[in-house]
Amino acid sequence: MGYLKVYAHKYGIGFCIAVFFVILEAFCDLMQPMIMSKIVDTGVANKDLNYVIKMGVIMLIIAGVGAIFASIRNVMASNVSQKLGTELRYDLFKKIQGLSFETLIGLKGLLSLQGLQMM
Repeated sequence: MGYLKVYAHKYGIGFCIAVFFVILEAFCDLMQPMIMSKIVDTGVANKDLNYVIKMGVIMLIIAGVGAIFASIRNVMASNVSQKLGTELRYDLFKKIQGLSFETLIGLKGLLSLQGLQMM
């Protein structure tokens, strides 16, 4: 796993940002049932339509913020995964190109697998 340290240093911040936005998104999602229970317990029980509407608007705002967090997370995770995958494939290609001919003969299956995955 030591060979992944290079990539961890390079893409660790993007990964942590994506995880942070997953946490924020989950927090927004987990607030929805709590707000809904308040609507039922307070607004519906007291027949307070203004409270129900107010809390419904708050739920919509929180859902919108959660969607924004999810979008940011998707962009960050996609960028990190694509860049990391590209760099890993490039480094593997360079490593295979540096092998001797005798070693390459023994790795026919690896080379064809590598070629198929590069497409």
